[in-house]
Amino acid sequence: MNELARSLVPQNVLLRKSEVYSILDEICQDLELTTAQMEAAKASYEAVADWLSSSDNAILQHIDVYPHGSAGLGTSVKPLGREDFDVDVICLVFRFASVRPPAELKKIVGDRLAKMHAMQLCLRRKSGVGA
Repeated sequence: MNELARSLVPQNVLLRKSEVYSILDEICQDLELTTAQMEAAKASYEAVADWLSSSDNAILQHIDVYPHGSAGLGTSVKPLGREDFDVDVICLVFRFASVRPPAELKKIVGDRLAKMHAMQLCLRRKSGVGA
Protein backbone atom coordinates (compact mmCIF):
# COMPACT_ATOMS: atom_id res chain seq x y z
CA MET A 1 0.00 0.00 0.00
CA ASN A 2 1.49 3.36 -0.94
CA GLU A 3 1.87 6.22 1.54
CA LEU A 4 -1.03 8.30 0.22
CA ALA A 5 -3.47 5.39 0.42
CA ARG A 6 -2.17 4.44 3.87
CA SER A 7 -2.73 7.96 5.17
CA LEU A 8 -6.37 7.82 4.03
CA VAL A 9 -7.13 4.55 5.90
CA PRO A 10 -7.74 4.90 9.65
CA GLN A 11 -5.07 3.29 11.83
CA ASN A 12 -7.53 0.95 13.54
CA VAL A 13 -8.58 -0.46 10.13
CA LEU A 14 -4.95 -1.10 9.20
CA LEU A 15 -4.35 -2.76 12.57
CA ARG A 16 -7.44 -4.96 12.15
CA LYS A 17 -6.34 -6.01 8.65
CA SER A 18 -2.90 -6.83 9.96
CA GLU A 19 -4.41 -9.00 12.71
CA VAL A 20 -6.63 -10.82 10.21
CA TYR A 21 -3.65 -11.49 7.91
CA SER A 22 -1.67 -12.76 10.88
CA ILE A 23 -4.47 -15.14 11.93
CA LEU A 24 -4.88 -16.41 8.35
CA ASP A 25 -1.13 -16.97 8.10
CA GLU A 26 -1.16 -19.04 11.31
CA ILE A 27 -4.10 -21.11 10.05
CA CYS A 28 -2.31 -21.78 6.76
CA GLN A 29 0.87 -22.82 8.58
CA ASP A 30 -1.14 -25.24 10.74
CA LEU A 31 -2.67 -26.78 7.61
CA GLU A 32 0.65 -27.37 5.86
CA LEU A 33 2.28 -30.76 6.04
CA THR A 34 5.38 -30.84 8.19
CA THR A 35 8.81 -31.28 6.68
CA ALA A 36 8.97 -34.72 8.29
CA GLN A 37 5.65 -35.71 6.67
CA MET A 38 6.81 -34.56 3.25
CA GLU A 39 10.14 -36.36 3.66
CA ALA A 40 8.32 -39.56 4.72
CA ALA A 41 6.06 -39.32 1.68
CA LYS A 42 9.06 -38.82 -0.60
CA ALA A 43 10.85 -41.79 0.97
CA SER A 44 7.72 -43.92 0.42
CA TYR A 45 7.24 -43.16 -3.26
CA GLU A 46 10.99 -43.46 -3.88
CA ALA A 47 10.91 -46.90 -2.22
CA VAL A 48 8.07 -47.92 -4.53
CA ALA A 49 10.04 -46.60 -7.52
CA ASP A 50 13.11 -48.58 -6.41
CA TRP A 51 11.00 -51.74 -6.00
CA LEU A 52 9.42 -51.33 -9.42
CA SER A 53 12.71 -50.64 -11.17
CA SER A 54 14.45 -53.62 -9.54
CA SER A 55 12.06 -55.92 -11.39
CA ASP A 56 13.32 -58.54 -13.81
CA ASN A 57 10.91 -57.03 -16.32
CA ALA A 58 12.95 -54.74 -18.59
CA ILE A 59 9.94 -52.44 -19.05
CA LEU A 60 10.08 -51.44 -15.37
CA GLN A 61 13.84 -51.01 -15.17
CA HIS A 62 13.77 -47.52 -16.67
CA ILE A 63 11.13 -45.44 -14.91
CA ASP A 64 10.78 -42.09 -13.21
CA VAL A 65 8.36 -41.66 -10.31
CA TYR A 66 7.59 -38.15 -9.11
CA PRO A 67 4.84 -36.37 -7.17
CA HIS A 68 1.89 -34.88 -8.96
CA GLY A 69 -0.98 -32.67 -7.91
CA SER A 70 -0.78 -30.83 -4.61
CA ALA A 71 2.35 -32.72 -3.49
CA GLY A 72 4.09 -31.87 -6.74
CA LEU A 73 3.12 -28.23 -6.38
CA GLY A 74 4.02 -28.10 -2.69
CA THR A 75 0.47 -27.19 -1.71
CA SER A 76 -0.54 -30.32 0.21
CA VAL A 77 -2.60 -29.79 3.33
CA LYS A 78 -3.16 -31.95 6.38
CA PRO A 79 -6.34 -34.01 6.17
CA LEU A 80 -8.99 -33.25 8.75
CA GLY A 81 -9.28 -35.74 11.59
CA ARG A 82 -6.45 -38.07 10.58
CA GLU A 83 -2.69 -38.21 10.44
CA ASP A 84 -2.24 -40.04 7.14
CA PHE A 85 -2.46 -38.42 3.74
CA ASP A 86 -2.03 -39.50 0.17
CA VAL A 87 0.39 -38.35 -2.46
CA ASP A 88 -0.47 -38.60 -6.13
CA VAL A 89 2.49 -39.74 -8.20
CA ILE A 90 3.26 -40.20 -11.85
CA CYS A 91 5.21 -43.21 -12.99
CA LEU A 92 6.83 -42.48 -16.32
CA VAL A 93 7.74 -45.76 -18.00
CA PHE A 94 10.31 -45.10 -20.70
CA ARG A 95 10.32 -48.57 -22.27
CA PHE A 96 6.58 -48.93 -22.80
CA ALA A 97 5.56 -48.00 -26.33
CA SER A 98 2.46 -45.84 -26.61
CA VAL A 99 1.01 -48.20 -29.24
CA ARG A 100 0.70 -50.95 -26.62
CA PRO A 101 -2.54 -51.22 -24.65
CA PRO A 102 -2.55 -49.36 -21.30
CA ALA A 103 -4.11 -52.43 -19.65
CA GLU A 104 -0.87 -54.30 -20.32
CA LEU A 105 1.16 -51.74 -18.39
CA LYS A 106 -1.39 -51.69 -15.60
CA LYS A 107 -1.02 -55.46 -15.24
CA ILE A 108 2.79 -55.31 -15.27
CA VAL A 109 2.89 -52.59 -12.59
CA GLY A 110 0.04 -54.16 -10.59
CA ASP A 111 1.72 -57.58 -10.54
CA ARG A 112 4.98 -56.05 -9.34
CA LEU A 113 3.24 -54.02 -6.62
CA ALA A 114 1.36 -57.13 -5.49
CA LYS A 115 4.72 -58.86 -4.97
CA MET A 116 5.84 -55.90 -2.86
CA HIS A 117 2.70 -56.11 -0.75
CA ALA A 118 3.14 -59.87 -0.29
CA MET A 119 6.76 -59.34 0.78
CA GLN A 120 5.74 -56.67 3.30
CA LEU A 121 3.11 -58.98 4.81
CA CYS A 122 5.67 -61.78 5.11
CA LEU A 123 8.18 -59.47 6.82
CA ARG A 124 5.50 -58.24 9.25
CA ARG A 125 4.58 -61.81 10.16
CA LYS A 126 8.23 -62.73 10.73
CA SER A 127 8.81 -59.70 12.93
CA GLY A 128 5.51 -60.12 14.76
CA VAL A 129 4.28 -56.66 13.70
CA GLY A 130 0.62 -56.57 12.77
CA ALA A 131 0.26 -60.31 13.28
